[in-house]
Amino acid sequence: MCFSRECRVQTRRNRWGLRRSRPAFVLLVLITFAAVFNAGAEAQDSTDQQTAQAPAAGQTLPPAGPPGPPGAPGGPGPFGAGPPPVHYEMLRQNDDFSYLKDPARRTDLFDPIKYIPFGGKDNWYLSIGGEVRQWWERYDNEDWGGVPDDSNGYLLQRYMFHADVHFGERVRTFVQFKSGIVSGRAAGPRPVDKDKLDVNQAFVDLNFGLKPSGEKPAFTLRLGRQEMHYGTGRLVSAREGPNVRNSFDGVLARINKSNWQVDFFATKPVQTNFGFFDDSTEHAQTFWGTYGVKTLDPRPSIAQTKLDVYYLGFRRKVGIFNQGLGPETRHTVGARISDQPPMGMVVEGWDYDFEGAFQFGEFGPYLTFGPAGPTPGGKGNIRAWTISTDTGYTFNRVKLQPRLGLNTGVTSGDKDPTDPDLQTFFTPSPNGHYFGHIQQNGPLNIQGFRPNVVLHFPRLVSVTFDCFFFWRQSLHDGFYNVPGFPLRPSGVSKARYIGTQPQVEVFWVVNPHVMVDVGYAHFVPGGFLRDSPPSQNLRYALAMVQFRF
Repeated sequence: MCFSRECRVQTRRNRWGLRRSRPAFVLLVLITFAAVFNAGAEAQDSTDQQTAQAPAAGQTLPPAGPPGPPGAPGGPGPFGAGPPPVHYEMLRQNDDFSYLKDPARRTDLFDPIKYIPFGGKDNWYLSIGGEVRQWWERYDNEDWGGVPDDSNGYLLQRYMFHADVHFGERVRTFVQFKSGIVSGRAAGPRPVDKDKLDVNQAFVDLNFGLKPSGEKPAFTLRLGRQEMHYGTGRLVSAREGPNVRNSFDGVLARINKSNWQVDFFATKPVQTNFGFFDDSTEHAQTFWGTYGVKTLDPRPSIAQTKLDVYYLGFRRKVGIFNQGLGPETRHTVGARISDQPPMGMVVEGWDYDFEGAFQFGEFGPYLTFGPAGPTPGGKGNIRAWTISTDTGYTFNRVKLQPRLGLNTGVTSGDKDPTDPDLQTFFTPSPNGHYFGHIQQNGPLNIQGFRPNVVLHFPRLVSVTFDCFFFWRQSLHDGFYNVPGFPLRPSGVSKARYIGTQPQVEVFWVVNPHVMVDVGYAHFVPGGFLRDSPPSQNLRYALAMVQFRF
């Protein structure tokens, strides 16, 4: 591993695997330079206004934040009159550049490809976009010593391109391609690391009940391959963190009425494979449900109070738990209430995000595995639950505008592995980076808390200091990874404490197109991991550059 400033550039290229990825790396540098140059005038204006100070109370920052739930839509508002600033949603199908129909509002370098009229008809246009992301990371004692180390880390490359075609206001098609490449990982690619080239999304929207310009249609029917991401992505996510994103094949119906948006969907997950255009529908799993969001306090320039209510159904032929292996059908009902400022705003006061869910269903008949080999089990009921909170207070009249926060969370674990009933909560489509950027422990049979401090520096730089503390919720259930597979069985230890994970992250919004992320984390194993080796201290470092257009 080479973090020393005295290391030569050529040495870094060789050891980090950049030599094998030189064309992609050079392309990223050129694109980043172009984007930075294009935003120079805007950045200079921002610098003159800020005079090297953090944003004033209630001031809005350029709305390009770290990967996460979509922020506020682009458009006039806190930015005043004139063209709205460039804004890219986490789900790119939610981008709306229809305002660029007016040539006078085109100010960004990429605006000409965001609204390309065709057919000579009103509101017939093509919008083109994409993403390049280069993510270097290094583990020291990955899986606490269970996976071979990479002496100088490895490079994860993501490339995405999409075309959004609007045939007036009633019909729309959206096609998005993805490519994920990994270079230099000694243990080989993980399932979420590699997908040479494939279709990430390809769907048709049919809109009914059109409303005055600028308002959403009363009803939208979406058919095809599509991404879904609800709430904070705890249960249903597009998997933005890992190298390869997640999508579903199926149908979605969306209703917009008053301050409600309600989705009904029936889908099957898409199985990610490593080759060219070989991703396939996962026929062994079915995912359906409804998700509704109501804006309780629509104040887009200050804060947004929202209520989420949902039902999620999930069926798969093979579920693997500490208790055993077998088919399962789960039904999840839950609710979430949140009050948070739009992405990019620093607002004095409290913010919060509370969520709870309950699962019921059936598991089995299942098989257990012991020294005597597979043993048939019975068929039991699923009764599981989860609760999470995220509360913080921002002092935006204090230097560096600190936000002091606390996250807490609990997901239930199984009470008795010899009983056919199952109490392990399962997340059907989780965010790949569930507890920071380390992709080790997942959200099953776990409880803990995370104090954190965020500092806001000039030039749109933020620094986060936080620390996770993890325990097993049930001593009779095992320890799981992010996708939900058991990593350590329950019988090896009676200890509850899993470990401590302090970390620091620096995030820089260079301009609306370019984001930079640098971080470090250190995981110190607790009694449970020490009783079930390997249990070495885990260290993790990352450096990421992302460009969107």
